[in-house]
Amino acid sequence: MEVCVFSWLLTALSVGLYGKYTYAEDWCDHLVVSPPFLLVEYGSPAEANCSVTKTNQTLNNYQLGWESKASQPYTNNESSVMWKVDSLTMWEEDQIICYLTVRRTSCENKVNVTIYKSPDSVTLSSMSDVWVSGDQTQLRCQIENVGPGRKLSVRWSRADPNQKNIFIQINETSFPDLVNKMESVNVTAYLNVTPSREDDGAQYQCAALLNLDKNLKQITSQPITITVHHWCDHLVVSPPFLLVEYGSPAEANCSVTKTNQTLNNYQLGWESKSSQPYTNNESSVMWKVDSLTMWEEDQIICYLTVRRTSCENKVNVTIYKSPDSVTLSSMSDVWVSGDQTQLRCQIENVGPGRKLSVRWSRADPNQKNIFIQINETSFPDLVNKMESVNVTAYLNVTPSREDDGAQYQCAALLNLDKNLKQITSQPITITVHHWCDHLVVSPPFLLVEYGSPAEANCSVTKTNQTLNNYQLGWESKSSQPYTNNESSVMWKVDSLTMWEEDQIICYLTVRRTSCENKVNVTIYKSPDSVTLSSMSDVWVSGDQTQLRCQIENVGPGRKLSVRWSRADPNQKNIFIQINETSFPDLVNKMESVNVTAYLNVTPSREDDGAQYQCAALLNLDKNLKQITSQPITITVHPGIKTHITVLIIIIVLIIIIAAVSISYTYYRCKGKKGQQEGLESS
Repeated sequence: MEVCVFSWLLTALSVGLYGKYTYAEDWCDHLVVSPPFLLVEYGSPAEANCSVTKTNQTLNNYQLGWESKASQPYTNNESSVMWKVDSLTMWEEDQIICYLTVRRTSCENKVNVTIYKSPDSVTLSSMSDVWVSGDQTQLRCQIENVGPGRKLSVRWSRADPNQKNIFIQINETSFPDLVNKMESVNVTAYLNVTPSREDDGAQYQCAALLNLDKNLKQITSQPITITVHHWCDHLVVSPPFLLVEYGSPAEANCSVTKTNQTLNNYQLGWESKSSQPYTNNESSVMWKVDSLTMWEEDQIICYLTVRRTSCENKVNVTIYKSPDSVTLSSMSDVWVSGDQTQLRCQIENVGPGRKLSVRWSRADPNQKNIFIQINETSFPDLVNKMESVNVTAYLNVTPSREDDGAQYQCAALLNLDKNLKQITSQPITITVHHWCDHLVVSPPFLLVEYGSPAEANCSVTKTNQTLNNYQLGWESKSSQPYTNNESSVMWKVDSLTMWEEDQIICYLTVRRTSCENKVNVTIYKSPDSVTLSSMSDVWVSGDQTQLRCQIENVGPGRKLSVRWSRADPNQKNIFIQINETSFPDLVNKMESVNVTAYLNVTPSREDDGAQYQCAALLNLDKNLKQITSQPITITVHPGIKTHITVLIIIIVLIIIIAAVSISYTYYRCKGKKGQQEGLESS
């Protein structure tokens, strides 16, 4: 019972307290500062207002005020209070706080304060009196009394006279050691620059940059204009390159031409494997050797050193040596048409090897013996060879009859950059053996009746050239005779029955070369019979019929056609061709065949008594074999149309005769009646 009473009293007390009093937390949303942040130049006045906005709740017994290092104004139960200083010089004043205290609770609103100071001066200068192309130097930017240091950086810009002198940022210098520096500072920043000829006439400037949160303050120096000295443009070598024969003297001059710029404290000299002359503060220096024999001396360098800067100009050196000899020879004693052989070019003591190639030329006796390049041999294995070498080059040649009497030569070619040195061998004249021109077959073609004997001869005619170690022979399906070192060989068969034997080949083989001469063979067989017959027993005028030609055992089928002829009794019975039948299905038939051919004929009355015949025709290339049938004589019967015509003519004649007879009878009767009437009247 006592516990319940105590709990009720505690609850009642709590409800009473919270229902009666107001706390600061309820008003923090209505605590307003103006402005929300302050950007103040060092030494300038500054102020900020703190207020409580109106609400539907009653606020009393409270304090409103400011906390800061410079001033702490406050008020009791007033709606606003002002923070104000006449001259803000306290760099540490980076934040001021407005607070509201109600009874034992408090809330606050902060105002960030940024104090800055523009520099008293921003000065840009060069650390070097003279700017030399390629020589690193420094620009110096001096900034006095600027703050706060932690917000400071230096921005570097450059303006190109060829780009309308518009300044473009090229770099920015920050100060990590000032990251906590709230006060003003004096700083010096440096920028390393390696000028080039493009920098001549360019402008540079620097700027103190204060990055004040959302605001940037930039104070720029006066620009400076740069003059760049280009000593290397006036460094001249003469000659620009050297071409020197091995063992000969060589020299080159290096000089500095006059300029409007002052040049002093410099060294001018040469770097090379054989000599390193130099001079101090002189306008020229000579590189010279009495006998250049160092193949590795492929480049000499003239240099100019001014203080810490150096530039150079190179002279390429090409040393060459003409060969002691260039000799061309043939690897074969005898050149045979179609037989590959080799030419050999031997070159002694020529250099440098890496610049060497061999050029091959040929002169045609039919083209005024003018030498024309036909090939060139390079030496990839000598690509790094700077010294002189001995080389042998080969050229494969397969001669033809056109090479007979031709001349060949080779040349050592030194490709010395812009110069060519060519040393040529003595030419050699070639005699080509043309055995194939003297390979003769007789007869040049064969026309043989099936089963008959056949023969052909192959021979080599006499020439002024020596022929030995050869084989002469025949290639064919039925026989392959051959002979060694004999002048002729015969191909012969007793009975030629192999239809496939359409070509025989005579060949001549001399060492690795072979040539041939072909004989076309045509085998034929006359037919056992050629028979012509009519497919109709009776020929009727105007009624189509057929003639049939039967041919037995004739060949070859691919050469066969049937020729049809007709003889007119009114034309002295001379047979004239009227048609020809071919056999496309036999175009590949090499053997003998049996065939039947047909000819459609529509006879007329003129065909009565005419003769027809057919013939088996073998078209044996340049020869024709024709075997003709016995002729047949044709009797043509009139057709039904002819009978009808005759019948009509007869009927017409009968009608005419009947009409004439009737007319005659009528007039005769009429005449007699008239005579009777005359007699009666008289």
